Amino acid sequence: DGALKQVITGIILAQYGLSVPEAQKISIVHGFGHGFSTRYEVQQGTVHGIVAPAVLEYVFDQTDGRRHVIAESLGITTEGKSTEAVAEAIVSKVTSIRNELGLPSQLRSIEGLEKSHLPPIAEEIETDPWLEENSPSGLDRSKDTIEEILNDIW
Repeated sequence: DGALKQVITGIILAQYGLSVPEAQKISIVHGFGHGFSTRYEVQQGTVHGIVAPAVLEYVFDQTDGRRHVIAESLGITTEGKSTEAVAEAIVSKVTSIRNELGLPSQLRSIEGLEKSHLPPIAEEIETDPWLEENSPSGLDRSKDTIEEILNDIW
């Protein structure tokens, strides 16, 4: 029940943020989701659940990724925490929400997906408009980096 409330709140906030350019920075998860939902019979939200923790880690490893704003929206206290600790708390919270919803945690759970499919999917993700337009400044969006992320969550 608590996880569902957070998901609904997130959906509302994401939709509201579409008219605010700086709020769109967190939408790169959609770029990753498109790489799978357009090729396989899987609901995009399921793909988001699988990839979101890894995508957040990827963003936080390279940029601030508006982590304090995200932490606040998830009810995570940031006072007295390092930026690394805030990032870890966000990833942990998102992972917990995914798990509470019973969503899969690995890409291999997608029916019909084979590991050999990951390189062309990474290429598609690299050029996805959501990733291209909404990535934080300084984020490495190369096919090789994306493929590495996909392999990590295989």
